[in-house]
Amino acid sequence: MTIDPSALHEFTEVRPSLTPGAGLGLFATRFIPRGTIWWCARPDNVIRLSRQQYKMLLRSHLAQSESSRHLLRVIHVYCYFNKTADEAVLTLDDGRFVNHSDQPNSVGEPSNPAVAVAARDIAPGEEITEDYRTYSLQSWNVPDEPFLQ
Repeated sequence: MTIDPSALHEFTEVRPSLTPGAGLGLFATRFIPRGTIWWCARPDNVIRLSRQQYKMLLRSHLAQSESSRHLLRVIHVYCYFNKTADEAVLTLDDGRFVNHSDQPNSVGEPSNPAVAVAARDIAPGEEITEDYRTYSLQSWNVPDEPFLQ
């Protein structure tokens, strides 16, 4: 089964996470059976950021611009890195609110990081989680600048 990506809001809702310190989380509002593709990256729900674009942002006037620093923080918090394409992918829809768990109920498709699959049945009201340790680690040099801390 595949959930229509444009209907994510019909199967999920964002509310305070049960994970301490996580802020908001994404919760199922309907039963999502194991094996269901519940999220995938599409041109309308992600922004792809190349390494060159990222470097351009770093060369801009970050120290003088609070909004630019905020944009960089958003990139670092909400992007996943596609190692194959050497790009950061910023999730625009509510999929960005998936939090980490050591016992996740969702997994990225190993052959396709742009797809999320229910690793087991997800009950209504259950927070959707993934194991962040399975994500591709970004290999870009993130600056250690005081204004980013």
